Amino acid sequence: MSEEERQCQNTKIIADVALERAKDNLSRFNAEDLKFYKLERVKLNNRLKARGLSEESRNELTERKQEIEYWVSALTANQQHLKSEVSSRREIFMDASKSLKEIRQKKTRSDTPTVATIENIFLTYEISPTKYHGGNLMVWFAAR
Repeated sequence: MSEEERQCQNTKIIADVALERAKDNLSRFNAEDLKFYKLERVKLNNRLKARGLSEESRNELTERKQEIEYWVSALTANQQHLKSEVSSRREIFMDASKSLKEIRQKKTRSDTPTVATIENIFLTYEISPTKYHGGNLMVWFAAR
């Protein structure tokens, strides 16, 4: 494996781990809290529309509504941040995968080790190397 291929493979692994962490963070986001605050806001708006509310009740409801508005906006911003984080990490992962694939496609036959080529042939035809020469191709080549 060339140094460039090794670097691309390491970059892909790191990008994959970062993507999984971002997905995990998004999945841990409690969307139920956001839904609860949005429903509470609707209820408060309906209660504020009622006629005959005292000034004190109206002020309390307005304060509560402002508090809920704060939490709705904070939770929405947090959710959007987590979604954008997943999106950017996915893009980085896809770019790393693409560059690794391009490097591997550029390799010629002489770049791939003979042992790996033979193992791939064995896998293609479902041949078990252990049945024919003990399973270790390096020992088999050394004996020749």
